[in-house]
Formats: sequence, structure tokens, C-alpha cells
Amino acid sequence: MNEQSVKEKMKAIENEFLKAEGAKSLSGEACRWIGAFLAIFGTLISLGIAYETADRRGLTASLIFLGCGLPLTAIGSVATSNKKIAKAVLIQAQLTKIIHFDSDSNSAV
Repeated sequence: MNEQSVKEKMKAIENEFLKAEGAKSLSGEACRWIGAFLAIFGTLISLGIAYETADRRGLTASLIFLGCGLPLTAIGSVATSNKKIAKAVLIQAQLTKIIHFDSDSNSAV
């Protein structure tokens, strides 16, 4: 295998690695934004209502909004991380293929 071919493949894998760093899961991003919206605005609104009405149920509602929004945000972050990891594993498989199969002069893939 010639040196130019290896350099081209390494450059292509480097470009894929840069794309993998910026990979985002659309469902993960939606989950993160909805969770953040619930946690921030739901809590603020329920605290405002609790302050205006002097009712303890508003405090309970604010805890419920935090309890719903924060885990939803975390789930969205995990989904995005999983997509990045999957792309990184694909790149690792391509590197392994180049190292083990293409480096031999007798085997061409």
C-alpha cells in the first residue's frame, strides 16, 4: 500500500472525527431544551403563584417542575453523548481496519 493512499485515508478519518465531535441527536437536543424549559420557567411561574397566593401547593409544584425538568435535561444530554460515542466507535473501527488490513502489502481491502 502506498504512502499517499494511507495519508488520504487518515485525512478522511480525521475529517470524520471532527464531524463526530459535533454530532448531535435531534431527539436528545429536543429533550434537553424541553427539560430546561420545564425546570426554569415552570419553577419560576409556580414560585410566583406561590408567592402571590401564599399557598404551599405552589412550592410543591415548583419542586415537581424541577423534578421533571432536570432529569429530562440529563436524558437529552445522555442521548447526545451516546450518538457521539457511536460515531467515535465507527471511526475506531475504520482505524483498526487500516492498521491491521491495509498495512499488509499482501492484503488489499
